[in-house]
Amino acid sequence: MFKSTLKQRFSKFNWNSRAFQSNEPEAKELKFRTTFNHSQKIFWYPQHQSRALRQLQNGLHHIDLVVEVRDARIPLTSINTEFDNILGRRDRLVIYNKSDLANPEMKSSIIQMLNKYKNENVVFTKANKGQNIKAILDYAIQKCNNDPARFPYLSIIVVGPPNVGKSTLINGLRKLGVKKGKVTQVGKKAGVTTSIQTRVKINLDPPIYLVDTPGIFNPHVSTPIEGLKIALTGGTNDSLTSSLNVADYLLFRLNNSYFKNKYPAILGISEPTDSIFDLALHIAKTQNFQIDQNSRLNRITPHLKFKSDESHIEHDFWDLNRGAQYLIDHYYRQGLLGCLTLDDCTEESFKSFFKNLGSQSMVLSKTGYHFEPQIKQ
Repeated sequence: MFKSTLKQRFSKFNWNSRAFQSNEPEAKELKFRTTFNHSQKIFWYPQHQSRALRQLQNGLHHIDLVVEVRDARIPLTSINTEFDNILGRRDRLVIYNKSDLANPEMKSSIIQMLNKYKNENVVFTKANKGQNIKAILDYAIQKCNNDPARFPYLSIIVVGPPNVGKSTLINGLRKLGVKKGKVTQVGKKAGVTTSIQTRVKINLDPPIYLVDTPGIFNPHVSTPIEGLKIALTGGTNDSLTSSLNVADYLLFRLNNSYFKNKYPAILGISEPTDSIFDLALHIAKTQNFQIDQNSRLNRITPHLKFKSDESHIEHDFWDLNRGAQYLIDHYYRQGLLGCLTLDDCTEESFKSFFKNLGSQSMVLSKTGYHFEPQIKQ
């Protein structure tokens, strides 16, 4: 049973990727990849998410305004088309949170394209810093003031994918409107909120109430690359993907961006690298992430041991998975590598996305992704 579980655990890693290719120096100058191949989709749809969708649909007649929160780093990929089917034409305000982690030069393009193709009102926020959340409250107050007979009070529901900062946003609105503290639990991992919460008051006059919902992952993620983007930004349970695969995709994007010549100094390496093996090994050494030699997992999986190139000591093994995860958690998700937007924000991309319900103008296929040079970071 344990061996079967182990096989499932490691089956999601692409053993043919560059992460496990030989680390021998090449005679020719290293050419960085312009194509990233990945074929494994993410399947994650916890029971509480389907239950929340049913409750949302059944209670929609009580809602006056929908606040849909998305991730500014993946402005297209974080759109859940299921909400369009459920919410219909109900008044909606789109919030792109974590805007401090995304490329600020793409903000105007996103606002323009969403207004053009979806007629959506857009606000960019940094909920954890309280920045620009007043615009949300002002929008709701104005809605009441424009038609007080129809809206003597306002009911708002907050929806969006997991781990985009919905609960943080609600706590910020409550603090701003009624000067009270936290009312919903927040966390750095996806799935902290698991049920639709009771409504809370976020403004006194006019009375405005707000309801938080669990993060709802789009079960129809169309490509494996979209899954990697969601995993990289923390939108799924990290155990569903190989940290080396996700970190390898991050490295690929860094090497095809403005940050190619900047991240080596941040990570403490001499020059850019195209090998996630080398980079994860460097981080593991720097952070002293050693594989536990006494664990049962380590004893029965000798192929996961990697000997230091410098010491060649048999017991000197480094935990590459922890090194890769540290690259994701500490460096990327905290914005230490720069403001990197993962989606193509050109008009062609938006037009294609809304026309095909999820396909993008980037060269996407069932097995891989070809980097488009016009994407600037």
